[in-house]
Amino acid sequence: MSSEEYKATRERLGMTQAQLAEAVGVKRLRIVQREGGATITREAELAILSLCKPKRSRKQGNDQAQTPRERNANDQKPTVTDAH
Repeated sequence: MSSEEYKATRERLGMTQAQLAEAVGVKRLRIVQREGGATITREAELAILSLCKPKRSRKQGNDQAQTPRERNANDQKPTVTDAH
């Protein structure tokens, strides 16, 4: 990843240098250096790219873990009727 790509990724995330530094656990100076041409390690590249992935909610993760049969069974739960 080039310095230009690194900076463009940060900007696409809508983060300041300080916010990115906090998110990836480095000092702001390190972000400035990376954007200014310093070597960007694979670890640094993966750290910023991991922020780009959408976060799945717990419910979404559970739904995806179910088989189609389990989802259908959940959708067809019996309802309680009033016997008055």
